[in-house]
Amino acid sequence: VARDILTQAFAANPDSEQVWLAASKLEWETGETERARVLLQRARERAPTQRVFMKSALLERQCQDYKAALDLIQQGLDEYPKFPKLYMMAGQIYSKDMQPKTKSNLEKARKIYQRGLTECPNNTVLWTLASRLEEGAHTFVAGENGNGAATPSAGVGVTKARSLLELARLKNPKTPELWYEAVRLERRAGHDK
Repeated sequence: VARDILTQAFAANPDSEQVWLAASKLEWETGETERARVLLQRARERAPTQRVFMKSALLERQCQDYKAALDLIQQGLDEYPKFPKLYMMAGQIYSKDMQPKTKSNLEKARKIYQRGLTECPNNTVLWTLASRLEEGAHTFVAGENGNGAATPSAGVGVTKARSLLELARLKNPKTPELWYEAVRLERRAGHDK
């Protein structure tokens, strides 16, 4: 029944982002991943919005095809450089999803967050993710294959995270979430006072 309704919706609105995303979501949630991929590919051709690129990358990320997800994110950023969620997703793929956590992935995550902060300097979530990346930078290892020494101590990461949050608050002084995150950082670092 749902597919019949979506078929009618396509006939009435062939270039509708909402219809394309609803159709791909239906296929995705019913385990028809390949059909969802095809629908999202067509959506990128017919209704190439920032949300279509995000959902396309999200599907690949959930299927653990990180290379495809990052390629789609880059395509989306080429079209929509001011869309912060694409930077967030790319940074999370490099910093959390790709294993092992290598210094190379740390640098790629830093670079994508930095680019995102340049394009979207008022996005508090992006500032928070970038600061948390720095806070946890000591957990990344130097070798490409996960072998090798970890990066410098947690204290260095906290200092860099603190510095990023200070810059965020300078650019966004009336944003309480950034102040809260600075307090949380200090508490996590053991500085309760």
